Amino acid sequence: MKTRSFLIPALALAFCLGAMFTSRSQEAAVQPSARVEYVTLRWDGRDNTHVVYADGKVEFLREQFAGIRRPPKSGERAYYLTLAMNALAAKGYSFSGRTDDVIVMRRTVAK
Repeated sequence: MKTRSFLIPALALAFCLGAMFTSRSQEAAVQPSARVEYVTLRWDGRDNTHVVYADGKVEFLREQFAGIRRPPKSGERAYYLTLAMNALAAKGYSFSGRTDDVIVMRRTVAK
């Protein structure tokens, strides 16, 4: 009887230790060899909308918007921000979050 009373706690302890070491080894394996960089896309009217890149470079989108005519009855802000987001998506960025006038996008780059 005494052997069985020690067997259950010993098995439970072995299971817990195995789960702990397995999760730690998975965490180490998941550590990416890449980094994430973010850009912010800020709406400040058609002429002042700009992208701030991770390296601090600021790109105003006035020139890119100059040759594009917005369809009638479409919202100016939504139309031009959609164009800008699609241009950033073509560079590998994906939507990450937003506030009222800022859209945050990110991409994973190799170290």
